[in-house]
Formats: sequence, C-alpha cells, structure tokens
Amino acid sequence: MCAQLELDEVIAVLQLKALILFLLYSVLLPVGICTISYEIHNHSLSLKYILGQTFNGSPPPPSWCTDAIVLDPAVNQSGYYIFAVSKYYPNGMYRGWILVTDCHKTVVAYRGPFPGRLWGVKMVNSSSCFVLCTKWDTTAGQKGGSLGYVWNMFTDRLDAVELGSAFHDVDYDALSDTWLTAEIFSAKVRCRNAFWRCSTRGKLLNAAYDILRERRRNGTVLWEWNPREYIASYAAQHNMTFVLHDNPYGLYQGPWASIWGDYSHLNSVTLDPVRQIVYTCSRSLDTVFALQRYTGKVLWAVGRLGTVPLTDDDHDFGVLSKPHIFHPAGNDRYYTFDNHYTTAYVNGTWQANMSVNQSRIVLMQRGANGFRPIFRYNGPNRFAGGGWVLLPNHTFLAAFGETPYTIIEGTLNREVTLTGLVRDVFTYYPSRVYDGPVVTTRLSSPQASTLRVCVWDAFLRQRPGLGTLTVTSVDGPCRLKCRSAGTSVVQEVMFKAFWEESCKDVAAPPGDVEVLVANQEGRQTRIHVGRPCICHRTNFPAVARWLFGMAAPAAMLFLLVFNLPYLTICGAGGRQGPTEPGLAKQMLSYKAAKAFHQNEEAAVLGVNFFRLHHDSLPSRGLCECAASGLPRHAGAHT
Repeated sequence: MCAQLELDEVIAVLQLKALILFLLYSVLLPVGICTISYEIHNHSLSLKYILGQTFNGSPPPPSWCTDAIVLDPAVNQSGYYIFAVSKYYPNGMYRGWILVTDCHKTVVAYRGPFPGRLWGVKMVNSSSCFVLCTKWDTTAGQKGGSLGYVWNMFTDRLDAVELGSAFHDVDYDALSDTWLTAEIFSAKVRCRNAFWRCSTRGKLLNAAYDILRERRRNGTVLWEWNPREYIASYAAQHNMTFVLHDNPYGLYQGPWASIWGDYSHLNSVTLDPVRQIVYTCSRSLDTVFALQRYTGKVLWAVGRLGTVPLTDDDHDFGVLSKPHIFHPAGNDRYYTFDNHYTTAYVNGTWQANMSVNQSRIVLMQRGANGFRPIFRYNGPNRFAGGGWVLLPNHTFLAAFGETPYTIIEGTLNREVTLTGLVRDVFTYYPSRVYDGPVVTTRLSSPQASTLRVCVWDAFLRQRPGLGTLTVTSVDGPCRLKCRSAGTSVVQEVMFKAFWEESCKDVAAPPGDVEVLVANQEGRQTRIHVGRPCICHRTNFPAVARWLFGMAAPAAMLFLLVFNLPYLTICGAGGRQGPTEPGLAKQMLSYKAAKAFHQNEEAAVLGVNFFRLHHDSLPSRGLCECAASGLPRHAGAHT
C-alpha cells in the first residue's frame, strides 16, 4: 500500500488543472469551442417607428401646412427635420404647427394648431422640443401674450408657460426650469441727450427696445440686461454720438453712428449652462454679445460696438451686418446668420445700402488676435430672413429668405446634400434630431490596431452627457486565426455640448467589428467597420514570439510526464510513516528510474526538479510500498 503525502495531493490537483489548461490552449481554442460571444439585447427603434406606435396627437395638420414644405435630398439623409410653420390670417392673427419629417417630407409627427406665430424649434433631449409662440407680429410684440411650449414627441404631452412680451427667440434650461427671453418694449425716447440724436423732426422718437431676462415658470425675473446701458457706456468711452432714425432701410450717416428706432432688436438667445454664459445678437447694433449669467455683465462683444477685434477679408466689421442668431459651436467657434448688406467706404466713412444684400451664414473662430471667419456660404436670394444650425460631422442646415424660404443642407466643404423650399408660410429655420448618436470611424492605416471613433449626440445638447461605446468583433474566423479571447471592448464616451466633435481611440479586436454607441436615453447607433484580419502581437521577433507562445504548453507537458508515474506508484490505500527525508529522496530516485527504464539523464532531471520544490518544505512523511520491495533504511541518503 502507498501512503500519499499531502504535498503530493496538491501536486495532483495542479497537474489536473495544468492538463485542462493545456487542452484549452492547444486543442479547444483553435477549433472554436471556447470562443466567447457578445450579444446586444437593447436594440434601438427608429423615431418613425416609435411615433407610429405611440403617437395620438392632435388632428392632422391642414394641407397648407404639409404642402408648404418641399425637400429634395441629393443623398438619403438620416434623421429628421423639425419645422415650425405659421400662417397669417386676415383677422391679424397667426396659427402655427410643428411638423417632424424625414428627408422625403414624410410627416412622422405633428402638433398644432398653436395660437400664434412660431419661431425656431430647439431640442430639450432626444424626444422633447420647445418653441416660442408670439401672439403678434414684430411691430406689436410689446403687447405681450407670448407663450413658451415644451412638447414631448413620444407621449404628445404639451406644457405651456407665459413669457410676457418675449420675441424672436428663447432658450430653456430644463435643469433649473427657467426660460431666457428677449422681451420687447416701446417708449418715447428724447433725442437730445448725452449719446444720441434724432434724424426725424421733433424732440421725441417712438423707439422699440429689448431687454434680456431669465424668468421662472411663475414669472419671477431672476435677472435682466438692458442694451441701452451698454450703448451709453460705449458712447462715453469712444466719444461717439449715435443718430436714431425711424427708417430701417436708410443709409448709415457717418462712421457707423446710425441706429434704427428699434435700437437693440435682440433676435437670438443661447445659454451655455456650463460656463454660465448667455449669448445674444443685436441686429440693429450689428453686434453679438457674451453675457455673464445672473449678473448681465458684458464679457465681450464682437461687431460694430465690439470689444474684441474682428478680422475679415473685406473690412473690419462687414462680417456682421444686420446679423441673425449667435450660437456657440464649441472649441472657441461661433456662428451667425449675417444679412451682409452692401457696404462702401465713402468720404472716410463706411456706408451701408440696406436695400441691397445677399444673406450668408458665417462660422467664426476666436484666437489670440480676436475673431476671424473660417466658413461662409452665400444664400441664393437677397432677403433678410433665415437662420442656420451647425450639424454633426461638419455639416449645416440653413434657411434663406422670406416666403418662400430656401432650405439648404450641406457640408463645410460646400457640398450640397439637400435642397428644399418652404412656401406660403412663415418659418425661421428648421432643426434636426436623429434616431441615435451620429458616429464616424477611421483607421490611420489598414494595419492599425487602434480605431478612432468620433461621436455627436442625437440632439443639440446644452450640457455634455455620457454614453457608452462598444466595439465588438464580428469576424469569427479572424478570432480563431489570431487566437483572440476577447471579443468586445466597452468604454465610456462623452457627448460634448452644441454638437462639438468628440473623438476617442479604441484598441479594437482584429478583423471586422461592430461599433455600438448609446446615449443616456438609450438611443443607439450601430455601424459595421470592415478591417483586414491582422493579428497584432507584441514587438518581439517571430522566433521569440513562437518560443514564448509555446512556453506554457511545454511547461504543462513537462509536469505531466514527470509526475504521472509517481502518482501511479503512490496510489490510494497507502499509510503515512515516520519522517525520513533520506528515504523520501531515495523514493524519488527510484520512481524516476523506474518510470524512464533506467534512463539516467531523465532520472537526474526528475530528481533535481522535485528536490528543488520538495526539499524546500519540511518533510512530513513518506510513502511506503510493501509490494515494491523497497528497503527501509532509516538513515540512508542519496
């Protein structure tokens, strides 16, 4: 009978594990039995499908509403377009509708009628939008009655809040549930004062002006900013006298010293809640402003009454001539819609002929020396109305004109991808929303193991947001060839505000992969990326890589060969005898010799191997085998 040592039992367990690992590494993995699969269960449904299943909104819009929009895509465009259209009735009132369409003008959602004129639609998240509805036209906006609406396109829930005399544009902070408005007022202005005069007869002028405010849902005003204070301060600092006039289409008289009676005309409000900055645009002052939220302090201004230089190819200020909208685009970029009235330098002064213009969209970059335009696109017609939005992946969507409006979608390389018209109704400019995040991928070379993934969220965000990026191998044969155990890489991704590009380098599995990007609302985008099957190893030489790869199987096989005979000799039923280190060593030599048929070289290797690992521990017993005929010598040593 054989007495089994506790150490031998441990060795036996290790041998069994080594055998399993050896089989997995050398046999099972190459034939694909142990490959790991990754399955995604939370599939994203298209916005069109969700709205078709859940939308139970208002009655269908009238034909004048749906027939007003004509879209002609040059290529099939993903995502959806949101139009706010309004019709003027003989009784002096407006009625408006919100339409959500695809690029072929198929209406997938709608809401209306709204009791007034609708302006630009902005997104709260992937499923909700908000819009300003004014009861009156521009000339009577001071009468009030404006409303702000938040509409959930999936549930058709509609919330309304009173916004006083808000006009042109609003912004909504869903986190604080506050609205930023440009509210219009009118007053009699005395012409003769410290900084302006009147071009008309008399001492008083009926002037309109705007005040920027942030208000709660209950109407409480948190803070406000009146441009009149800035005009007075600027005039005093630069020793200027402005001339108020009541003709918005006249010539400037003097070095940019003339102001229309609507002397501020704020037509854009955009909040950056992270930096706590409010951006606004004054069409009458040809100036855009960055204000500190809650205090109204002017941080900087660009344009006619600017504090930061503006460099243009034509002249110092022409890039801002009766601008509409002013919006951040991230990375110190900003964009505006510029009416670009014809200007001329006459008798030492700049003069603008406001009856001749060709509106254009302008993207500006701020640098150490001020602002400069980096992209401009001229509209097809000479009208004042319109606006635009910078879209993901270096594209844009713009509206030019006033009934009809020309719709153009294209790239910053001036490639037009969609054209259209909005006829017989009033609109501002359309917005965009996508089924899921916009995703692009790029490899620096076919051999590269790193995949560059750039993402933009499905809607234009105010604040950055988190999402997930999953790169999954979908190339089974390549995984087997490269013996790639891991099949997916999951990382966190950041969606930047205002559709700023956000890129990340990911170490992708070899071969074809699927890229899945999801935002916090569960909206997903999947794309397939074809890649060559290149097995990426370490930078060792080929021979060294082969030896290193074979080291583990060789070590496992060595353990099996030199230990299985010992396990056979010392089987079950043994008993433990006294501690005799000498006999233990003799036993090892005997077993090694018997296993390899007196092969001295193999025996020496076996004895030395087990001496290295066995003699370093206290000897706790020996294995006696009566049938083996091995003599028991209490003090024998080998």
